[in-house]
Amino acid sequence: MSLRRHAVLEYIAAHPSTPSDRLPSWRLCLTPSDPPLSTSHNPGSGMISVASLRTGRGLRIGRLLGSRAAGSVLDETLSSLQNFVILFAALRYLSVNDLGRFTLAYTGTLLVESALKSLVLEPLAIRFSAADESTLRHAGRSCVGAALVVGAAWAAGSGALALAVPASERSTVVTAGLIVPALMVQEAWRVYFFTAGRVWRAVVNDGMCLLGTLALVAVWIISGGETTPTILLGLWGVGTALGAIAGMVQSRIVPAPFQGVRWTREHWRLGSRLAGGTSIEQLSGRISLGLIGTIAGTVALGQFAAARTVLTPATTAVASTVNFAVPEAARLRARRDRRLGLFIVGLSIVLGGVVCALTALIYVTPDAVGHVIAGSNWDLAKVLLLPVALSGVALAARQGARVGLRIREDSPAIFRLSVATGLLVVAGTTAGAALGGANGAAWSFAGSHVLTTAMWWVTYQWLGRRVLVNSRQITTN
Repeated sequence: MSLRRHAVLEYIAAHPSTPSDRLPSWRLCLTPSDPPLSTSHNPGSGMISVASLRTGRGLRIGRLLGSRAAGSVLDETLSSLQNFVILFAALRYLSVNDLGRFTLAYTGTLLVESALKSLVLEPLAIRFSAADESTLRHAGRSCVGAALVVGAAWAAGSGALALAVPASERSTVVTAGLIVPALMVQEAWRVYFFTAGRVWRAVVNDGMCLLGTLALVAVWIISGGETTPTILLGLWGVGTALGAIAGMVQSRIVPAPFQGVRWTREHWRLGSRLAGGTSIEQLSGRISLGLIGTIAGTVALGQFAAARTVLTPATTAVASTVNFAVPEAARLRARRDRRLGLFIVGLSIVLGGVVCALTALIYVTPDAVGHVIAGSNWDLAKVLLLPVALSGVALAARQGARVGLRIREDSPAIFRLSVATGLLVVAGTTAGAALGGANGAAWSFAGSHVLTTAMWWVTYQWLGRRVLVNSRQITTN
């Protein structure tokens, strides 16, 4: 399909109520290689009617959504596998002390990347998913430039921080900071490709990062080099840098750091609140795990962690929805498509169903097979599987409301809900661990997530009604 034909389809999607005979004439002028368009239906004329394009629009959008959804899951899987390569090497080749140092640096780096992503990258998906190609490319150049700037700023700050830690830890702290610019730029290309609807380019990019990281780790191990936390962090950064460089080739866009500074300033109100909310929710989850281990003991923490680990495939699918769902929902909203509400609700239903299906599969899996998969931890995982699965279903069901609030740019509400979620999860988990040990902690953790998910949906519905009432009042006046 030519670009001009695509433009016609996009115009029809954005203006579904416009009569066919009142479409702008320039929209009906296709390239010479295409059959001409007609505003009337005449099967024997060899012309393509606008009515036929309207009829096929729903099927075409459905196929696109299916393809992009599948691509987003595959993309998140490849990204997770890249991280798994580094984690496996750490588990296999590091001492206990070095593994602890690596875990702190690795986890901290992921937290920083997640917060910076919300700060400078999410505004691109929220505000530019429905933009024309020229506007999107300009925004992408600025956004990737902003990712480079904030990553470099964090790297510089890490260098200063390294002066305050013991000499033995400085190389790890410095390396963890130096890889953030590569992580941020590669993540920026992922967000750009999702925003542009080119999900499979993101898949290719993450595939390159995975293969590059796998090759680098394999070469290092085979060469007999000493494996340290600093080396593994560096290999992770270099493997990701391959994707950061490849993104420029794929998009034919060169990042603009100076425009990135302006981008960060222009989108600060939205991005800062999203970053704050994301950081609070992630920190609350990690604090809850620490409290379970402190109050209920390491065995309880092991049971809880084992149950969460066997549900990883489902949580990966849930995590992959943000990159995919926000741009798609933003495009539906820009077109005033009535299917937006169905998309938002359906997203939560489908993701919740995925978690339920995997939980049922685990329960019916013979123990002999489970022991092959998870060893002795299989029995531990099944002890707390039900409450952990319930918390997973609640998190999955929350995604629709999270996406809906994002595309409305209700960042104050998102921040308040994130704070409430973090406080309730930490308080509930603490009380449950103190009163009921591992079982109490798991069920209170699940209950906290069920309650906060209800809060997200009530807030989303209430704000939606308020916007509708305000728009009707403006129309009446």
